[in-house]
Amino acid sequence: MLRTAAKVDKNQAEIVRKLRQIGAYVKVVSQLKGFVDIVVAYRRTWFFMEIKVDTKAQLTPKEKEFWQEVGDRAPIYRVNSWEEALEVITRR
Repeated sequence: MLRTAAKVDKNQAEIVRKLRQIGAYVKVVSQLKGFVDIVVAYRRTWFFMEIKVDTKAQLTPKEKEFWQEVGDRAPIYRVNSWEEALEVITRR
């Protein structure tokens, strides 16, 4: 379900821009209610990322539901900064 005027975390643009600068494919999907904010492809691997402005920000009920349904099948990463996103995609 698409939502209108979705709230976008203020750090999302920087995270997306910097991931793209290092060659990652980034698809912004934050307009999809109950899904992650971005899907990232880097070095032949996909990453689902939920962006929050800080560590205190809570997941919405729909986001929690998605994490419960999918989290056992595929990893979902919560990131608060560009540095955390970089750490996720370069960790091996």
